Amino acid sequence: MTSPVPAAPDRPLSLTARPRDPARLARALLPALGLLWAWLLILVGLLSLLSWPERVPLWGRPLVVAGAVLVALGQFVLGLTATGLFPRADRRLALAWSVAAWLAVPLVILLGVLL
Repeated sequence: MTSPVPAAPDRPLSLTARPRDPARLARALLPALGLLWAWLLILVGLLSLLSWPERVPLWGRPLVVAGAVLVALGQFVLGLTATGLFPRADRRLALAWSVAAWLAVPLVILLGVLL
């Protein structure tokens, strides 16, 4: 007599029939990590620009320069992530966004040294 309970499969059952694809996971995870990293750069940069110079007056000017550089780098990472998420976006706009971020970094450093 056979048992009414079927034998357990070798693999656990999943909700999807497709096998796990590491490349697909990376394509989903990397933009999310890029956005998180960009917003973290921008948040720390804004804190360094607006809040920390009042608390540490001795480091006022370097904190302002570092904050502006962090905001510009966060803008650049946002641009890179956006071009990865929206590949059909206008290349000129994406290039202008990235160039603006990279032009802002030396300009801010130069103004921080001169002023």
